[in-house]
Amino acid sequence: MAILVEPFTDLRTLGDIVRLHDATWGVSLEICNLLKNSTACYLARREDGEVCGYAFVEADPARGFCEIQDLAVAEDMQHRGLGQALMRTVMAAHHPVKLIARLNRERLVRIYEALGFQRTGVIENYYGIGEDGLRMTFEGPGA
Repeated sequence: MAILVEPFTDLRTLGDIVRLHDATWGVSLEICNLLKNSTACYLARREDGEVCGYAFVEADPARGFCEIQDLAVAEDMQHRGLGQALMRTVMAAHHPVKLIARLNRERLVRIYEALGFQRTGVIENYYGIGEDGLRMTFEGPGA
């Protein structure tokens, strides 16, 4: 199955993005804030054009970095490298790149480290009581 990763430029795909967000994170209006604050959105599409993954990026030019705000991959496409392809697309277009991962999701943290992200701090109770966030940063090629 061929997958295309591209910037989000067409509002007709908004319904697909919202459905994927709700399937991944639960029904939430937070998707509206993510889209409003994003400076870039990258989509992964199936051959038929259906969105099967996305990454939202918010640039902070005043401080000189961007942050991955949200990344989701359709359940039937998980564990196939699609999330890593989305990450690599973001990393090629922006740097430095920061993100916050759940500290207890060790497999995911190892994937980010394999992509070149470094651990830069822990944010206690970021996701809730006892659910710490791990700040990670990718400085860019050759950093």
